[in-house]
Amino acid sequence: MKTFLSKMIKCFLSIRSLTLLILLFLFSSCEKIIKMDIKDDRRRIVVNSFFSPDNLFSVNISKSLHILDNGEFQYIPDATVILYKNDILLDTLIYNNYGNYIANLLPEINANYKITVTANGLESIVASDAVPSPIHIVSVDTATVMYSQNNGMDGSNPAEEMLRCKIKFQDQPGVKNYYLLQVLGHEYHDYGPKTGEVNLWFDTDDPSVEDETVSDAGATFTDALFDGKLYDFTIYINNRQTSNVYIVLASISKDFYLYWTSYTQFNYGDNSPFSEPVLVYNNIDKGFGIFAGYTKSTDTLVFSAFGK
Repeated sequence: MKTFLSKMIKCFLSIRSLTLLILLFLFSSCEKIIKMDIKDDRRRIVVNSFFSPDNLFSVNISKSLHILDNGEFQYIPDATVILYKNDILLDTLIYNNYGNYIANLLPEINANYKITVTANGLESIVASDAVPSPIHIVSVDTATVMYSQNNGMDGSNPAEEMLRCKIKFQDQPGVKNYYLLQVLGHEYHDYGPKTGEVNLWFDTDDPSVEDETVSDAGATFTDALFDGKLYDFTIYINNRQTSNVYIVLASISKDFYLYWTSYTQFNYGDNSPFSEPVLVYNNIDKGFGIFAGYTKSTDTLVFSAFGK
């Protein structure tokens, strides 16, 4: 018996030693330095502009960075930014600061706008988009309910008291509509509300919202499931809000929708090494960025110490 145990122990030690050697070999094999020759393409003009009838026309112009460059944005203060409305020359934007170029005019609904941007040493760009018709909020019905994220199926999100908001609006029939829903207000802390408006977290189980299109900044969706109908879009707000909360329903262009959705999905994937790469949508010809129109409708909810 003693001999048998001794052999078993020796065998176990031999197997353990062999296993350790294999593991060491595997790990040492994985540690390999690969030199990558990444082509340094020429810099391009980057445009960022979301325009609506509520604000003066503003376009931010900067220069792209190399993929390995961790530097700050390089704004372009001496670009020439020309604005067209329905292909008719409208104005030359004036530089303000931090890459922002401004025109003293308000965008118009259903008008198509185009910009051309030229800058020294960079290839000129062209971008265009239109301002969609507004979709107005008809009403917002609220109720306090017990709600759990993911319906509590994974057990990690127990039900808690939430404010359910049913946002009613009339969708345009026969037109492909794109939407962005946001909730703005003041976030509450133990020492009081934060100053200024911020995007407030909310959740939704609405079937028109696809996976990974909801973030702290809002949720995008289309009218594919309710074209032309009077629709109730349901969200759930947690109990950190105090005072006024603003429900913002934005009617956005297709380019706006594609950019915002892909950017949200990119941020989801950026937190996981197993996610497939997402290419952020770009509508700037020979450049990068987004030039997109929108309109919005806002409804205000007034709480009396909600969540306190």
